[in-house]
Amino acid sequence: MNEAIEAAKRGWKIFPIKTMQKKPPIFKDWENIASSDPEQIRKWGEKYKNCNWGVACGPSNLVVIDVDIKDGKPGRETLAALEAKYGPLPQCRMAITPSGGYHYYFTGLCSSGTDKLGPGIDIKSSGGYVVLPGSKTENGAYNWLEF
Repeated sequence: MNEAIEAAKRGWKIFPIKTMQKKPPIFKDWENIASSDPEQIRKWGEKYKNCNWGVACGPSNLVVIDVDIKDGKPGRETLAALEAKYGPLPQCRMAITPSGGYHYYFTGLCSSGTDKLGPGIDIKSSGGYVVLPGSKTENGAYNWLEF
């Protein structure tokens, strides 16, 4: 719950996800229910013990580039090709996913929830969410990377 409260202090809109899952969110209307109020997050944490946490990207004014490598997805190769063509991504907050993929967090808002940049790379923004580091699945934990 500490990671969720810290994220809320940044102004990010947080909501609970079922324990050890990345989906589904506990609330169907998660994007509108998501909160940056630490007290609300504590209440959810008490009610849904050991739940995972999601970040509603649009309401949090975030764009997250999701680089997948699971199931043979070539996210790293696609990102390397994009960076070779357009230049490297700017420095940002990053998380590693249980499958070894990455979430790159940027402030700003795209128009749609999940777009593809290429094979293995999605953009999460309005209408999309990512699992907050500190959350766990049977495959492992989501963790922040230091830069």
